[in-house]
Amino acid sequence: MLQIENIRCGYKEKIILNDLSTTFEGKKIAGIIGPNGSGKTTFLRAITKALPLLGGRIILNGKDIALMSYKEIAQYIAVANSDIEASFDISVEDFVALGRIPHQQPLQFFENDYDWGKIEQALRLTDMTSFRKRQLSALSAGERQLAIIAKALAQEPKLLLLDEPVVHLDIAHQRHILDLIKRMHVENDLSVIIVLHELNLAAEYCDELRLFEQGRVFASGTPEEVLRKQMIETIYKTEVVMAKNPESGKPCVFICAKQRKLK
Repeated sequence: MLQIENIRCGYKEKIILNDLSTTFEGKKIAGIIGPNGSGKTTFLRAITKALPLLGGRIILNGKDIALMSYKEIAQYIAVANSDIEASFDISVEDFVALGRIPHQQPLQFFENDYDWGKIEQALRLTDMTSFRKRQLSALSAGERQLAIIAKALAQEPKLLLLDEPVVHLDIAHQRHILDLIKRMHVENDLSVIIVLHELNLAAEYCDELRLFEQGRVFASGTPEEVLRKQMIETIYKTEVVMAKNPESGKPCVFICAKQRKLK
């Protein structure tokens, strides 16, 4: 479905991704993990052409994205970023309706009945129907993240990209958001690529992982294959203790304070 071939990209002052290659196949939840600055967010931006490539290519369902318009890409891929300004002055309903723009026909200035059906469905699936008239600026961080996901769902994507969707959220909201994504993946036959800093959440919710290091894929595979003590210590440059979640059997990563070790 998505083939990344030796891509190079970055910003004026620095190349971030350097000769990165990987392939995403099938309807899965794929997690992107790695230290700060390893290229995770840059990778998502490259997939949607928000950041131009300096080399290599990205193939989406057999077509080079360089030959696709932004509208074509947006009809297939939706992005849910967590960096929407809290002061954004727009109602939840109108914000979610923005997800229908890629599907509007020429000279279509308003949502039609089909569009409103998709907007209603997205609000319902994210439990945001009762918030529809609230301003985005009046929502809590967790509620705002649900609105962002609702907008992405209204876009009718085949592939959903999420950049740290649970950052700054408490564990209850983290579980609610990630359970929702898991359910959407199953019920809507949706492929997901998600950037996560929390390794234990990545292990619990992702079918496969890509471990990034200095703009390349250092390791890929199932959580059990990627989240190994030596590999994590090598990339994150810190000692960890590995265990298994007693309920799910998924790998868990623990850190220990240096003060404790010095006793």
